[in-house]
Amino acid sequence: MLTRLLILAFFAVIAADNGDESGHASVESLYQRVESLLAEEKPAQADEVADRIVRSNPRSAITHRKLADLFEKHAQRESAIKHLRQALAYDPTPEDHFHIGRLLVAEGRHTMALEHLEQANDLGFNDPQLHAELGLAYARIGRDFGHVRTIDLATGEPGQATDEWYLIKRSGVVLGTFEAAPRSSAVYQLELALSEGVKRLDVSTELAEVWMRRGEYNRAQAICLQIKNQLDDEKIAPSTRADGYLVYAKAVYGLDDMERYIALVRQAAKLDPTRSDAWLAPAYRQAADRYKQRGDLPHYTQYLKDFLAERPDDAEGHYDLAIAYLEAGERDLAAQHLQASLDAPGGHSRRNQILELLNSIHSN
Repeated sequence: MLTRLLILAFFAVIAADNGDESGHASVESLYQRVESLLAEEKPAQADEVADRIVRSNPRSAITHRKLADLFEKHAQRESAIKHLRQALAYDPTPEDHFHIGRLLVAEGRHTMALEHLEQANDLGFNDPQLHAELGLAYARIGRDFGHVRTIDLATGEPGQATDEWYLIKRSGVVLGTFEAAPRSSAVYQLELALSEGVKRLDVSTELAEVWMRRGEYNRAQAICLQIKNQLDDEKIAPSTRADGYLVYAKAVYGLDDMERYIALVRQAAKLDPTRSDAWLAPAYRQAADRYKQRGDLPHYTQYLKDFLAERPDDAEGHYDLAIAYLEAGERDLAAQHLQASLDAPGGHSRRNQILELLNSIHSN
């Protein structure tokens, strides 16, 4: 009986060893199957296979991290986040908090992202990319500068970050007194990320937006000038570069350089033609209105024409151009655009006034 038990135990060990090997091979093939399904854009089936992998080793943080990498690689962020949360449950690390936060920022869930990013920071995760993601999240919940305070420092220059404060500018005439933004602000984290070598268009352009919201257009333009090479780098996705050019254009508009503003918006539209319709017409209208404020009739007229080339059925645009032509003495062109304003879908609210102007033009 003892001999029989020993023989059975011996074969059980052999079977277990073989089973481990075949099991390992089987799990690896399941990982490959997940990747294939994701490449075929079949995320639901990939999730099912991933669940089979997890059942084979349900408490393995490494398994969940590997699956998270696969899902993120194929832009399935929700599934990636799910697996990283499971990894946290079995083996909490600051790295997992960081990666969850980063994915949540990409998903636009910034408040939730901050819970994980700040936890990663508190646990000592030290990476410039953490500052970048914190800065993006703070900016997008409206915490550009946080609770700005006046502080006294023995040494320091505007634009520097201490352990706790970003020095915005000198305050008053007292030496060593600064307006400062706390660590928990977009400007602190974004400036720190860039100073530590982060070279990302989204980080630089977000920082430019932060300064523009404070009215610091020169500072925003300086940031955009620093990333000009990236804006022209064909290795970067055209839509990403287009977004960058739009931020650059906003900075230039704030500095009242309309010609350059339009050139930059056109560059953005060229890079991403699918969104050009939403960008060009408003830009032409803004430029026209700015030239009208200056009393520059030729440029005002030109940009109204550009606007109408994009929005040919805009009744208000036709009316405004007609009035501009009347001021320039171009009565026939004025009549054409007055009529176009009446013929536009929905017509024009000043119909009677327009008819009187047309009668006046034709009677002369």
